[in-house]
Amino acid sequence: MYNEYSDSSSLAALAAIFAALGIVLVFLAIIGIVLYIFDSIGRYTMAKNKGLNSPWMAWIPYFREYLLGDIIGDKVAFGTFIIPYAKMILVVGPIVISVLSAATYSDNSAVGVLFTLCAIAFAVYQYGAFYRLYKLYRPDSAVVFLVLSIFFGFLIPIFTFIIRKDEPQEYLVEQPKAAPTGEQPGAGAGPQAQPEQPPVQPQPQPEQPQPQQPEQAPVQPQPQPQAQPEQPQENAPQESSSPSNQ
Repeated sequence: MYNEYSDSSSLAALAAIFAALGIVLVFLAIIGIVLYIFDSIGRYTMAKNKGLNSPWMAWIPYFREYLLGDIIGDKVAFGTFIIPYAKMILVVGPIVISVLSAATYSDNSAVGVLFTLCAIAFAVYQYGAFYRLYKLYRPDSAVVFLVLSIFFGFLIPIFTFIIRKDEPQEYLVEQPKAAPTGEQPGAGAGPQAQPEQPPVQPQPQPEQPQPQQPEQAPVQPQPQPQAQPEQPQENAPQESSSPSNQ
């Protein structure tokens, strides 16, 4: 009878343990769903405010990682070192790690080492992507958000939800490429567009003062000479003596 009592007690204890584990799993599942919804809402809102074509990707696994890479400008920066193709790396990385993880069960040590290296490299790259996201939308809190995200991963969806309506501020400035040594800048390249010169406004010419003409005195009419009347000519004197008197 003692054995029957002990067996029933063991079964009751196991049932209580499994019930507690079930409750914990259900609770964790609910928390996971809530965090997934928060993270999806955050990414959807960011993509929509940024004018991206497919914000609905935020709700679908793997597609949402592609959308994250699109939100951060398809690049991840580590200081001055920029790694492009963030959209593809964030999608392909988890797939490669899953394949390598399944291959480690074949007791292949080389695959196990490769899996470890790839997992570490992708984790660093993924946290770099989250840091760029925080830096774009909340630059003052980016470092704090990153540290908390590393130690408490469940905070990443909450941070994404919090910063979803902020205005992104690009902080990466592309440096102009230096010309090769011995080659003048712009040599070999096509004709460069000259900077547009502002139109020259014509300067108003100062008015030249016109020289004043001296006033001319009014012309007085000249008096016309009056015609003199003709004097009658005097008759020639007659000879006083005639030929008879001679």
